[in-house]
Amino acid sequence: MLGGSDAAYQSLRRLLLSGPTNAKQLDAMSRNALYGSIGYYLSAMALCNVKDFSQAIVSSPPLWTALSVEEAEHTFVTRATSVVQALMFAVDERLDLIFDNLRRPTARAATSELTQWIQAILAGMKDTENNENPDLTSLLAQFAILTGLLRGVEAARIKSKGDDEKSSWVELHPNRLTKQLQKSWDEVLIELSNSCANEQQPTYLKRVIRVAIIAVTAPCIEFLPEKAINRFGDPEWIDTLFSSKLDTLWCATPLAGASREEVETASQPRLESLWSVLKTLLFAVTMTLDAVIETIVERCPSPSVLYDPPQDLQSKTGYPVMPTSNTPLPYLHIITDVIHIYLPLYFITSEFGLDGFEGYRKVFYSALDVLSRDPETCTQLVAALASITLDGSSPSELTVKNTGYGRHIHTTYFLLVAEQLVGNVPEAMIDQLILPICRPYLEDTSLQDAFESAHSVVLMLYTVHSPSTLELTPFYLHLLLNSFPKQLTDTQLTTALSTVVSSLSDRSDSLAWWCIEQLDLEISQARIADAKNDRISGLANSLAALVSHVNLVLLRSLLTKVEGQIFALPEGSSERLALVETTFNALADMNASTREEAMRWWLDRSPSFTRGMRVNP
Repeated sequence: MLGGSDAAYQSLRRLLLSGPTNAKQLDAMSRNALYGSIGYYLSAMALCNVKDFSQAIVSSPPLWTALSVEEAEHTFVTRATSVVQALMFAVDERLDLIFDNLRRPTARAATSELTQWIQAILAGMKDTENNENPDLTSLLAQFAILTGLLRGVEAARIKSKGDDEKSSWVELHPNRLTKQLQKSWDEVLIELSNSCANEQQPTYLKRVIRVAIIAVTAPCIEFLPEKAINRFGDPEWIDTLFSSKLDTLWCATPLAGASREEVETASQPRLESLWSVLKTLLFAVTMTLDAVIETIVERCPSPSVLYDPPQDLQSKTGYPVMPTSNTPLPYLHIITDVIHIYLPLYFITSEFGLDGFEGYRKVFYSALDVLSRDPETCTQLVAALASITLDGSSPSELTVKNTGYGRHIHTTYFLLVAEQLVGNVPEAMIDQLILPICRPYLEDTSLQDAFESAHSVVLMLYTVHSPSTLELTPFYLHLLLNSFPKQLTDTQLTTALSTVVSSLSDRSDSLAWWCIEQLDLEISQARIADAKNDRISGLANSLAALVSHVNLVLLRSLLTKVEGQIFALPEGSSERLALVETTFNALADMNASTREEAMRWWLDRSPSFTRGMRVNP
């Protein structure tokens, strides 16, 4: 085992016990490297040094100091959850070390060794006179360590079930040790609750601690006693988290939809503080929901099985009843609630981008993935969200102009959900509800997020081969061509046209070919009208990119059109080179059924295509 004189360990210990100004140095370090080192040294060191290192973790000024009030929420939640992960790793590694070093490993001996190690950590944790930091941060550090130990022991128990050597340890699972940890956990939580009730504590710090408590506790709700879980249930705060009051109030203010530049300079600091609180709220909700979704995903039956609905079953949505799955109904209800919880918070989510940040995307798309296995639940969810979005209006009455910020932001969220579920809802719902909600936003870019979401829904309809796309194609193709390049980039146009033609190529040769002819005609008309070169180049490159998205029946005719567009450009010109390169790249993406025909064409034509230029075909 490692001794306390290990140079790398001493360097880490000195950093942890240095002044609070070194918090910047900790932030600059790799998160995995820092907390991985904490977990490693805690697990590998001799028992006599464990207490000292535990004390260093709890009392570390740079570890438990925020650089500013604005960064406090993110800092403490991140540090606390990272310490939990470090302790979980340490428990796992220590148990492996115990079994490796015991001459005659037994369940009783292993439990005894692990108990001594944990007691040393607890002794160091309690033997801390934290004068550098407020009591609340010291208590948060203790709470994170205890939570990590609890989760680590539980994870080790589950992991050991498949290990012959450790299986007896599972049978004699150290209940006394677990109860001791739960008791200590509850005691620290009571201290935290009392400190948060103390009016002398800074308001921002009490709020941060509440957020951190929920973030740290959420993943271990399953195995903690109900009494312990109820300790941190601040009803007023929790109710605020999951209500729509915040959304309603925000959308009614002049700040809704306003850019930072529109706010008076004197109010900028207060606005930044407000957004910091709102983002922390979303972060805390996401941490909680992540634990819920992760548990459900692990327990969902696999493979998923669909069951036809009874013929006499009445529809709850006004649309045809869809098949159900073997996913337990309580799971589907919980996941539906998760999607509803995120709706009134989307005005915050959108500040991070169209579909939020990484942790949000994990929860959001995992939830929708589970829901997509049950078409009837998908139908009910889409109908419910549409009802909230429309707020009593008819889909055909929806407009972009003269519509409030709240309607726009809710519509964007609805479209994000609908994009993932359109392959599992009735065609009648697509025609009568989803497409009418999309249509106003397909042409209006005043709200870029809603514009992109509406196009994503339509393209997903093509991807899942929705029958509605056959009738939609003439409108949508002309919309795409008319939107370029003012509203669509080269990449967006190419992606959209490729998706449309690829989908139609599998179902209707005539309609797919009509799209190709319309694009070719648009290029020719642009040349006659002496349009800007960038528009012509973008259209021509989109035509060439279609080569890898058509079937063998259409391929030869499409190659002839691409050839004509290449020869229409001057020899040796940069535009011609770009079109030739796009064509070659498209050939590389072709499947086996069309590759041979296309490569023969390329080998025959490429010398004339590249005459007068330097290329690497």
